[in-house]
Amino acid sequence: MGALVERAAELAAIDAALARAVSGDGSILLVEGEAGIGKTELLHTATVRARDLGMQVISSGGSELEREHAYGVVRQLLLPAYAALPAEAQAEVLTGAARLAGPVLGLEDGHKAGGAPDQGAVLHGLYWLAVNLAARQPLLLSLDDWQWCDAPSIRFIAFMARRLEGEPIAMVLSLRAEDSSAPGPALAEVVGEGLTRVLRPRPLSLPAVGDLVAESLPGPVDPAVVEACFQATGGVPFLVHELVKAMREDGLRPTAEVVATIDRLGPQAVTRSTMLRLAPLGEIAVGVGRGVAVLGARATIRRVSRLIGVSEPELIPALDALVSARILRAGGPLEFVHPLVRTSVYEDLPVYARSDMHARAAALLAAEGADPEEVAAHLLGAEPREDPRHADLLVRAAHSALARGAPDAAAVYLRHALAATPARDGQAQLLYELGCCELAIRDPACTAHLRAAMQTLPDRRARALAALALADALFYVADLEGSRAVLHAALADLGAEDDDLALRLEAMAAHAGYGDPRFNPEVQADLPRLRHLAQRTGARARALNVFLALVDSTSGDGVDRTVAGVERGLDGGRLLELETSDSIAVAVAVNALVFVDELDRADALAVAMLDDARRRGLVLGFIAGSAHRGLVALRTGALARAEAETRAALELAQQHELMFTIPFTLSYLGAVLHERGNSAEAGAMLEQIPLPPGFDQTLAGATFRQIRGRLRVAGGDRAHGVTDLRGAGAALEAIAMRNPNVHSWRSELALAIVPEHGDEARGLVEQELEDARRAGSSRALGIALRASGLIKTGEDAVAELGEAVAVLEHSPARLEYARALTDLGAALRRANARKSAREPLRHGLELATRCDAAALADRARRELIACGGRPRRTMITGRDALTPSEQRIAEYAARGDSNRDIAQALFITPKTVENHLGRIYKKLAISSRDRLPDALSAQR
Repeated sequence: MGALVERAAELAAIDAALARAVSGDGSILLVEGEAGIGKTELLHTATVRARDLGMQVISSGGSELEREHAYGVVRQLLLPAYAALPAEAQAEVLTGAARLAGPVLGLEDGHKAGGAPDQGAVLHGLYWLAVNLAARQPLLLSLDDWQWCDAPSIRFIAFMARRLEGEPIAMVLSLRAEDSSAPGPALAEVVGEGLTRVLRPRPLSLPAVGDLVAESLPGPVDPAVVEACFQATGGVPFLVHELVKAMREDGLRPTAEVVATIDRLGPQAVTRSTMLRLAPLGEIAVGVGRGVAVLGARATIRRVSRLIGVSEPELIPALDALVSARILRAGGPLEFVHPLVRTSVYEDLPVYARSDMHARAAALLAAEGADPEEVAAHLLGAEPREDPRHADLLVRAAHSALARGAPDAAAVYLRHALAATPARDGQAQLLYELGCCELAIRDPACTAHLRAAMQTLPDRRARALAALALADALFYVADLEGSRAVLHAALADLGAEDDDLALRLEAMAAHAGYGDPRFNPEVQADLPRLRHLAQRTGARARALNVFLALVDSTSGDGVDRTVAGVERGLDGGRLLELETSDSIAVAVAVNALVFVDELDRADALAVAMLDDARRRGLVLGFIAGSAHRGLVALRTGALARAEAETRAALELAQQHELMFTIPFTLSYLGAVLHERGNSAEAGAMLEQIPLPPGFDQTLAGATFRQIRGRLRVAGGDRAHGVTDLRGAGAALEAIAMRNPNVHSWRSELALAIVPEHGDEARGLVEQELEDARRAGSSRALGIALRASGLIKTGEDAVAELGEAVAVLEHSPARLEYARALTDLGAALRRANARKSAREPLRHGLELATRCDAAALADRARRELIACGGRPRRTMITGRDALTPSEQRIAEYAARGDSNRDIAQALFITPKTVENHLGRIYKKLAISSRDRLPDALSAQR
């Protein structure tokens, strides 16, 4: 009762959050304050009131002891709720994306491809499990002492916080404000969420302290006593209660005579009162208190008995004494009345005695067959020492954490396992596993550990696997030289060229070198050997075949050869099944198809990547699939789809901090926004991205610089734009990218410099025309012919532009066709053939509008008006009025997917889908979902 004095505002906030959840909308309360301020009592009150409202209540709390137990708090939250359901209901709540929560809950693993589950997949699955539980009954998630949660559970809370809108879920969290281990980035994310309200309970006022003193102590209360109690405790409710109880038990009356005694106690002495109460209870009681403090949430009478070496019958009187002394709670599990009491007992233990108790607790739990991570928590609390048994237990804990999709926790266990493993007893394997965990979380330390593993592993194949991981790490930080050196060393060490592992090394080494001018000549010279190797090894050379197809596509050596290579590499879907949508090889296959205008095939493969990513819950795979589908849509001129896909990829990359994917995704999105008339937004986005050293010399860097150059020229910064275009061209020439359908940089540069450098511009266009004819790409040839026409005048310009229109008419590149039509019409108008100009301008305007190319449509409209045409009014309602994201969701809904299906497929929330559909219905002037197919297929 006393703990809730002066808490009316906090209780009102709790009631509002619970009422909101019951009505179907989520919110978060974060109760922040110092130890003893009453956070736990507020959370307890929330659970009581939630149950009174008929809500399902799931409670848990962080523990100092188990901060490395991967998803330990999440398991405490969700596993009991799931286990309490009947079998039929369990099957219902674990369907769809929720099945990806299986690894965390220790249920059947939904991942069939092997290996550790993806962190993003696990978070996605846990979120949908919580949503499915809440669909059965409004849900309160109560989490005490968030600052002591394990890192994966903290990530889950932050992930949930962004996705509560429209869900019948209330979250109430408590956080000890002064704790230096508070979850900084996650805390900022939760506090910044619009659905979060932060409650900071204040200390009790002087009158409230006086009321508590008067309630607890007999006789009149001297005001000086109240003032002394207030000063000694700072008004912290728990400390006030503890002080008043101690005064009552000592027989002190609230008179002026006791003020000096209270003053001498002080706030620190009040917290030490725990030990003053504990010491007189005897040696066994002290041992029990220490045993419970060390074992934490795993404390039972049997375990405490074994830990301190006292029989269970002897423990009972000691436990009763601890309850009477207000150290342990009465009834239920063995736990302290307050975390401050546990901290007092735990910290009173001498350092080495505490370490020894943790080591013995680990042995005790291991003998019982406890969860490996529960055992490891105690080993982390013990002094490090070389002990193979400890190392084995820590390794088992690491494997358990990996099985739950928590490589960061696994890395912690493996670092301690290294310290416990003598150098002669297999540190090399631990270094490899640690490096792989660090690679998964993009920890720079991975390179040192993987390199050490590669140098010390006794088995050649094991060394080759370490080399693959190390090369991967170096590749993603743009150290292509280091990556290739590692791969070549591994190949020399491994020997047999036709070994599957050797083929993977070969493919990765070739790919790392091909896009870098320093190594491209070496790769080019090695191509005959690589082609022979791929032919000789057949289906096993999947990644190598894809790489060779990329070479064929970028060099302009023919469509048929490229497509055949991609098909051999994909191997009837086996490449995607074995290496998942995360695989670089699969993304390379999409690019190769795009570069030879096989856009339908490329789109089908990007869709397959997305399907694979959804099935496995792979965030990186979803980003890659969305970005590449956006690239295909950009090439076909479906700009609304392209923006929706690339924006989705970028937002997900930012949410999951997959920073290495952002330059690629932004390149595509920047091009799309430019075409849609949002050049300023696109330019601002690209200017904010710093390029890694050497990145601008690679194929990916050239892509980025070409788009940035285009935007700079369009924005009036022609000097820097030309510099970017020249830089992109130099990089592409250095790596022998001769197919202008990869990048038509020459025509772009020519149009940017033609006023001052006419001869150079004409030379650039002539070279691009020659390359385009050799490559056989109608898109590339049409772009080059258009540029040729634009740098000419009069009849020559009209003739060249007319040829560009004829070439592009049957190309899948609808946007380039619209551009050529518009330029042809403009040239005819300038030649005073106004009547002839109208038809290509009308057609160009129609196509540009269908492509959602606002900038081009606006130019075509102005040209048409200038030559006397009357363009039809642009539609601002109906399908044309849908945003890219709305079109994307409308298409899913039109094919019959439910809101929940769409949300799971697109890694968004059901409320987001609901909000989009509301706007979609309004814009399409329909009232129900079943009318969507007709509305979307209607003519514009």
